Amino acid sequence: MKKLMVTAGMPRSGSTWLYNAVRLLLEYTGKLDIGAGWISDFNSFKNHDVVILKIHYFEPVIANNATMILYSYRDIRDALASFKRKFGNEPSIEQARKFIHNDIQWREKASYIMKYEDMIAAQEETLRKIAGCLGITNANLMQIIEDITAMTYDKGEKRNDVYNMENLLHKNHITDGRHGSWDGYVPEELIAQIENEFREWLHCNGYL
Repeated sequence: MKKLMVTAGMPRSGSTWLYNAVRLLLEYTGKLDIGAGWISDFNSFKNHDVVILKIHYFEPVIANNATMILYSYRDIRDALASFKRKFGNEPSIEQARKFIHNDIQWREKASYIMKYEDMIAAQEETLRKIAGCLGITNANLMQIIEDITAMTYDKGEKRNDVYNMENLLHKNHITDGRHGSWDGYVPEELIAQIENEFREWLHCNGYL
């Protein structure tokens, strides 16, 4: 492994979109020996020249050995709601604290930070920024966006019972991409506690 490209992300923050954007941008150069996938499958692809790793929670060893880290985040209220819709996890202040703790650590190491809501509103511009970070100037951005949009859990043959092992999409991966989707999924008391405890983070990222 000559290069370790880490796509890290707050859970349910567009991190799979970011992972596939990096993967396709590098694959489309046609010149690299690439291995890519989840951190849990790392041993199966770690011997390629270029490794693209997807991860959520901060791992110091991974972060310290990365050639480049690209990170995605989202309004934690929406992230908690999406986490519940997808996996059934009940939102909690402890989970919110975990998201923020990891967010702070990844940001300190990241070369590129992607805001989920910006990606939703302007995919081409977001992809152009990612390409620039990777030093790629001649990619067909619209084709890559079309390819990512067409991805599903069922596409191709490399998948297990949980996720597609090429694009890392789960079954019913996308739930509700709207900002404010926490309504009805995160209790009002918890929303109030999050807004009180993480007011500065929410304000600095344009959520309050």
